Amino acid sequence: MILSLHKAAVARDKINACAFFDPFMCDTRDQLKIRVMCNREINSFLEYYHHECSFEEALGVQDLIDTKGFAERIQCPVFFTTALFDDDCPPHMGFAAYNLIKSPKQYKIYPEDSHLGESDNYTPMRNFLLNQ
Repeated sequence: MILSLHKAAVARDKINACAFFDPFMCDTRDQLKIRVMCNREINSFLEYYHHECSFEEALGVQDLIDTKGFAERIQCPVFFTTALFDDDCPPHMGFAAYNLIKSPKQYKIYPEDSHLGESDNYTPMRNFLLNQ
C-alpha cells in the first residue's frame, strides 16, 4: 500500500483515485518509538554494513520514502481503510498521512480486525476505485 500513496503523489496527473490499507512505512519515526522490532532491524542492517552511517543518518534515508511526506501532493480522491487491532501498522500511522491529504477523502475503520484485514477491506476499496 505504500506504493499507492507514492504513485498518487508523484504521478498525480495520471492517477484518478487512490485506495490504501495501513501503509508501511508511514510516520516512520513514530513507528520506531512504538515498535522495538523496527529499531532492531535498522541496527542489524547498520551492523551488517559495518556502521557506514549512523542510526540518525539511516532514519534520514527512511524519511525519504515515508508516505507521510508524500501525502500533501496527492490530488485525486482517496479511500483509506484501517483495522483497530493492527499492531503492525496501527491506525494512527495511516492517519498521519491521511490527515495531510487535501483532496476529497474518506476512511473506513474495522474495529475487530488486525493487520490481516479479516473483514474483507479490499471489497470496499475495489468498489471505491471502480466508482471513480
